[in-house]
Amino acid sequence: MKAWKSISTKLSDPSQPSVVPFNLDKVRQYHRSVSLRVGQAKEHTAKLRTLVCSPRGWPKVCHVGEKVTIELPESLRSDSTILAYLRELDGFFHSLYGALESFAGEVNLFYGLRTGKPTLKKVCRKFEDIYSEQRMSANLLEFVKSDFYSHFADTRHLLVHNIGLGLVYSVDIFHQGEITPHSLCLPDNPETWPFSSMKQLKTLSYCEKALEKVIEFLETSYEVLEIFLFGQTATGEAQ
Repeated sequence: MKAWKSISTKLSDPSQPSVVPFNLDKVRQYHRSVSLRVGQAKEHTAKLRTLVCSPRGWPKVCHVGEKVTIELPESLRSDSTILAYLRELDGFFHSLYGALESFAGEVNLFYGLRTGKPTLKKVCRKFEDIYSEQRMSANLLEFVKSDFYSHFADTRHLLVHNIGLGLVYSVDIFHQGEITPHSLCLPDNPETWPFSSMKQLKTLSYCEKALEKVIEFLETSYEVLEIFLFGQTATGEAQ
């Protein structure tokens, strides 16, 4: 992330004027955490992709009937291949969500929001209340109130508290149902039971797109943050 690296360089440069009246070590810790967690999310995505490309060992389930959405059977949630898949999926959501929360902590310090334990939603609400004119406010509101973030956060909550429960798979008419990484989906609405997969949110493609969206949000946010802190972005855009 170009803008992230630019801010990182300036925060480490002793010749830069002080831009924050608080502990820069804590700022740097949050800043570094964002990068590390995004990197972890990339690694989990790569491992998920490897599992998809090597589907051998996935269990089979006999089922004949119309195309339906079926909850992952309890008996299969301990299958070693599925466990490996769930481990990477859980790690992906944990890491990417953590990157966003670390970013929230960073913004909380830079803008002096005093939100207590910072979360992205808390920071967003604070901007709505007292900093609505800031460019960062519009950027946060657009992201946090998007359908993507709502689904992403709800799915992360579901997986954290009920790992494996949120996975469903599709069975085609007159075919023997086979659980493969290609048939595993995330629920359309993680808060509605029973789950459905009409949108066919395939786990791997979902994670790849989620990673792209979060990186795009962070990159845009750091460009705005750099203008706020230093008066220009990595590309030289003036305030």
